[in-house]
Amino acid sequence: MRKQLDKDKYENKIKSYAEVLKEYYPEPWLVYSLVRNKKMTKLEWIFDFLVGAGTVELADSLNDSSPYYLVKKDNLKMLEKATKFLKDYVNDVLSKENKMHVSYDLWEMYEGVHLYSLAAIFAAFSSMIKIYNVLGKNVSDFENNRLKEEKVHKNILELEELQVKVKNYIDEKLYDENRKSYVRNANDRKIDISLLGAVYPFNVFSSKEKKVLNTIDNINLTIRTYTGGYQRYEYDHYRNCSPWPIANLWMTLYYLENGEKKKAKETFDFVLKTAGKHSFLGEQIDNNTLKPNWVIGLGWSHAMFIIVLEKMS
Repeated sequence: MRKQLDKDKYENKIKSYAEVLKEYYPEPWLVYSLVRNKKMTKLEWIFDFLVGAGTVELADSLNDSSPYYLVKKDNLKMLEKATKFLKDYVNDVLSKENKMHVSYDLWEMYEGVHLYSLAAIFAAFSSMIKIYNVLGKNVSDFENNRLKEEKVHKNILELEELQVKVKNYIDEKLYDENRKSYVRNANDRKIDISLLGAVYPFNVFSSKEKKVLNTIDNINLTIRTYTGGYQRYEYDHYRNCSPWPIANLWMTLYYLENGEKKKAKETFDFVLKTAGKHSFLGEQIDNNTLKPNWVIGLGWSHAMFIIVLEKMS
């Protein structure tokens, strides 16, 4: 049984989260600290004030574990294996060899080559490049090891090249020139709220790019309902074509990213006014009653709500 964390011993004294891990989780590992000295957000500070006892402040004194990247020696190998799988998948899609199975969409309903999946892979490559760059020569495994340095440099170049190819594929195959909009896949070519993932959180495109702005117009024309709520995608007949709070919250995040505060407030206010008893958010909203529909207290909706609050702060 592991001992309890001694808050008095570590509060405001920790220089590295790794020190705590090594004392309280004494497995023989090497911890690489990739992000340091992140200050508490306003939301974290308020939570700390309400809960008391410096619980969140302690996390900040440990260089804040959220977001905080820790890469164990063994985990670096694991990340490289996961990245290899993604590289193989991308190359399979680009070559049209179809040796690997296609993925499901975000809603776990349709198989295919989806824009959201490709955008997520693009972001994964960005994260892996960041890990390589931050580790650099400050890690004993890389220092003075020319072969490993060359391998890492080669990996970075390969990931950057694949990112360009993924972005080009999305532009060429998943942008409908007739509709002037990105589409979720090359098969049904529907407008889907998950198209926003290419802007937030995956940063494939900026919020102000012309094709993105065109897509936003199409989203508002096709899946925005008369009440101001947004469906997941075109012809979404699930639960009487109900809008989803997460779709509104995603639109809010886009508008905040684009600096359109008035529109962000409009899409966010719909979520606030349709919250249920005890302010719980549902999976969908009944357009007739404007009350939560189906699953109430959905973790996904609440998680997105918190992300929006943090971005607003």
